[in-house]
Amino acid sequence: GSFRILAKEKAMVRLSQGVGRDGVIGPAQFAAGLEALRRMRDVILAHTCDAIMACGTAALRDAVNAPDFLAEARALGLPIQIISGEEEARLIYKAVSHSVPFPEDPVVLMDIGGGSTELTWHRAGRLEASASIPWGTQSLADAVPTSDPPKATELKELGRLIRKILKRVKRELPKGLPLPIQVFATSGTLGELAKGSTGQSSFNPIELKAFHRRLWRETAEGRSVRLGVDPKRADVLHVGSTWAEALLG
Repeated sequence: GSFRILAKEKAMVRLSQGVGRDGVIGPAQFAAGLEALRRMRDVILAHTCDAIMACGTAALRDAVNAPDFLAEARALGLPIQIISGEEEARLIYKAVSHSVPFPEDPVVLMDIGGGSTELTWHRAGRLEASASIPWGTQSLADAVPTSDPPKATELKELGRLIRKILKRVKRELPKGLPLPIQVFATSGTLGELAKGSTGQSSFNPIELKAFHRRLWRETAEGRSVRLGVDPKRADVLHVGSTWAEALLG
């Protein structure tokens, strides 16, 4: 049941940008997504694969023009299967559980994407519960646009929206879930927050809070130049930090 990695390829195209606001994948993101798929296809063909599996998540679940994107992907020879948020959470859990030894004490897996966030509770060798929240860094940024640099009033507005979202999520979760001793993060947003908070692969809520404040004081360019944030995430990472801080709280 083991496997050997032959090649890796990654592209961040932010397909969900604008979907929460306009309901469609924008022209630039549409084109960037297809270009990324062409690159993936070329890598795949170089290794003579017998079968291809491609999955679509939040942006392709929600966008009105998702069928057009799927048709273009099929024409490239990469048919995409859209999976539910629950299946996305299950696959994240399955991947992490094969690579990280879980403690017996309760932990939570957290993946913050552009259009959704997946949480999974694990304790004593078994999955306790999972949730897919239809909000991520990009969809929150679309719902509450911020100035450059952002304003305190915008932070308050974002906080109000996040509190409403989490209130609804808490009502839908099973009662009596254990308080985790640790959170395993699996997304680029959380990796970027770890890098900015501590320069390491881990951080605590106090360290995140300090970095969060710095993010909200900067322009997008300042986050990249002075704080070392990936330029592709610099315009929305302050929103992602607010969301992560609320989830960890």
